[in-house]
Amino acid sequence: MRANLRRKKRLNADYAIIGAGPSGLACAKVFEDLGISYQGYESSETVAGLWNYDNPSSPLYPNVHLISSKEKTEFRHYPMADTPEDYPHHEKVFKYLVSYANHFKLLKKFKFNSPVKEVKKLRDGRWMVDLGRGSFATYKGVIMATGLFNSPNIPNIGGKFKGNIVHSSKV
Repeated sequence: MRANLRRKKRLNADYAIIGAGPSGLACAKVFEDLGISYQGYESSETVAGLWNYDNPSSPLYPNVHLISSKEKTEFRHYPMADTPEDYPHHEKVFKYLVSYANHFKLLKKFKFNSPVKEVKKLRDGRWMVDLGRGSFATYKGVIMATGLFNSPNIPNIGGKFKGNIVHSSKV
């Protein structure tokens, strides 16, 4: 482990944001507003998290719509104005999130196709982010915005169960 830490790469940021879905984007926007330095990581090729139908960990199916109204889902400072329906189709939600990221220039601080292998607290209180292939970065803090559906949460059921246990994600 000590040899690996010598290879860590110190980035010019205080915090890491892992995930560029709605929560990761909202955090990045607040950090931008407050002048807090950060580096974002997203395992897929673009923003929007599960709202990106092409994201391998997205649980979307072709006819998914929002289940909360756009009024309750949109960012207050960036209305979802280009869609008249109250419960837009997932493609419109995806486009909205991409538009949000572009409008507030959040894309420049995210590294895409960059899955994080591990996050570990160091003795000095900083956090080490393992980016794989011998690449590490350290931060004052880490925001985990990986979403609910990123990894299956399979319950440990006591006794004997002979059925199949599945998770809602495509993972």
